[in-house]
Amino acid sequence: MDETEHGGSLMEVDLPKLRKLAKLEELLISHDIFYLQNTFSKQLKHHCEYALRSDGERIDIITSDLISEDRGRSNESLGIIDSYINILLRRGVGVEDVEATCELAKLAHDRVLVKLPVAGNVESGELYVQDLRVADVIEFHSDHGTSFTIKSQLEDIATGLELSKLTGLSVKPGTEPNYSCIFQIRDDDKIRPQEIMDVLGYSSKEVSIASDLYDAFYSHDKEGYYASIGLHGSEKDPVVKFDYPNIDIQIATEKISQFIKDDSCEQIRNQGSILGYRIIDYFGTVFFKSGSIESRSYYDMRHHVETRQ
Repeated sequence: MDETEHGGSLMEVDLPKLRKLAKLEELLISHDIFYLQNTFSKQLKHHCEYALRSDGERIDIITSDLISEDRGRSNESLGIIDSYINILLRRGVGVEDVEATCELAKLAHDRVLVKLPVAGNVESGELYVQDLRVADVIEFHSDHGTSFTIKSQLEDIATGLELSKLTGLSVKPGTEPNYSCIFQIRDDDKIRPQEIMDVLGYSSKEVSIASDLYDAFYSHDKEGYYASIGLHGSEKDPVVKFDYPNIDIQIATEKISQFIKDDSCEQIRNQGSILGYRIIDYFGTVFFKSGSIESRSYYDMRHHVETRQ
C-alpha cells in the first residue's frame, strides 16, 4: 500500500474518526494533538493503536519503536522514549514524576511502547518495556527503592503461578508510580484467570465472573491471552486485566453486558461503528477488588489499514 495515499501517517488518516470518538465520549481533543502527531510520525506510520475505555474517561494512542542493543547513544535509538518524556513534561507532569519512567527506560533492550492520552485528561501516559525476566524486574525494584508492597506482590504472582518471564513491564508517571506486569499466557502454561485472581486475593464472585468471560472469549489459539496486573506502592489493591485477541464486538457486548452499565455496551458498539470495524483486536476485562468491572477495547490500525471491515 502506498502510504502517501493516506497522508503518510496512520494518525493523519484517522484524525477525523478520533474527533468523532471524542465527541461520542464528550471529551476534548488534546491541545497538542498535531505536535504529538508530528513527534511520533515515524512510529505512527508503522504502529498506531487506539485504546478505548468503557468508562469514557479518556482516549489513548499506543505506538512503538525498536531500541538498539547499545541503547546506543545514537540519535534515534532512544528517540521514542525521549519524545514521550518530553511530551509528559510539556503537558505539566513534574520532573520528579517521570523519574521512575527514566529508570525503567534503562531496562529497554528490544521494543518499547508508549501510550499517551489524546482526548480527556492528558496528564498521564505509560511506558512499556518488553520481554523481561521476573528476576530482573524484582532486582530493578530493589535497586530503585520501590515499596516492599510491589516487590512482594510480584514475587507472590511469579512464585504462585510459576512464571519466570514478563511480556512487558509498564509504568505511569507519578511520585508514587504505578507499575503493571504483563504476562502472556498460553495453553502450555495451564493457567486460567481464576488462578491469577486467587493469588491476588479476589473474591469468589469476581473469580467466577472472570472464569465465565474466559470461557466466552478465549479461543485457545497460539497467541493465548494476556494478564496485566497493576501493582501500587501504596496500600491500594492490585488491579487485574485480561486481554483476549480478535473478539467480535457483538459477542463482547453480549457477554459483558450483565457486568457493566448498558450505556457502556452501547459505547463499545458505537466506537466500533465509528472506526468501521466489527472485530476488536484485543478486548480487555478489568477487575477491581471493589467488585466493579470495566472493559478496554484496543484497535490496532496495522491490522485494518488495508482491509476495512
